[in-house]
Amino acid sequence: TMRVAVLTYHSQNITGNDYINNDHVAFHQDIEHVLKAKIDVVSLRQIADTLLGRATLPSRAVAFSCDDGTDLDFRDIHWPHHGLQQSFATIIREVAAKTPRSRLNPITSFVIADPAARRELDNRCLSGLGWMSEDWWQPAVDSELFHIGIHGWDHCHPMLERYSTMGSACSTGPGISDYQSAKKQVLQAVSYISTRVPNPGTALFAFPFGVLSEYLVREYLPNFQAEHKLTAAFSTEQAIIHRESNRWSLPRYVFGYHWKSPEDLAALLRSLK
Repeated sequence: TMRVAVLTYHSQNITGNDYINNDHVAFHQDIEHVLKAKIDVVSLRQIADTLLGRATLPSRAVAFSCDDGTDLDFRDIHWPHHGLQQSFATIIREVAAKTPRSRLNPITSFVIADPAARRELDNRCLSGLGWMSEDWWQPAVDSELFHIGIHGWDHCHPMLERYSTMGSACSTGPGISDYQSAKKQVLQAVSYISTRVPNPGTALFAFPFGVLSEYLVREYLPNFQAEHKLTAAFSTEQAIIHRESNRWSLPRYVFGYHWKSPEDLAALLRSLK
């Protein structure tokens, strides 16, 4: 048997300094909770390799991921109105210092490839302070705390000018429905990120907004592996991963949606048994 819960966070989700309104506070408490429960922390790459028969996981485990790739994944930053925020990297180091290192495996940060899209999103959605850079990707991998994964070329994000005529349709159904759009959103992103930061995470894709593309799941990802070289893709479906899971549509739990309190997380972890 194999039962794995992937827990996902967004480092830019900060509207206070309490568990419910700060993904950093939640991440810190959650990773300590998982380790106190004596549940092994594995990487997303290990999950993919196990489904391919290349590795073996414990019978129950948790993996951590984060989406969008802001600098707050790796750098401590003074956040407007809410003060200094410990990065996920700093939190992992603190927890690791109190825990045998062998029980912690890298978190996967799914990053957006297109530099122009990241600059525009930083200006429109963050503070315009350059907090969606890529110069932290290699140091993050070198730290052995992170893998850097693929979150699409531009996330099909409705805040980008290029999608201004689509409105919210971007986030409810990613426009990756044919080979050409797959080449742009997936292959172009894989090429860009794997050139800049070759690491185990470049074999992993996270669907923008977690919304599955039927074309990718059924056609492009399984049938064009020689081209894109991915081994697994992750949605934000609320479910446990097991041996029969489709590796092109693996589920993840998202903080703030699928659990909102330590009690919620405790209930989620009990479902691993």
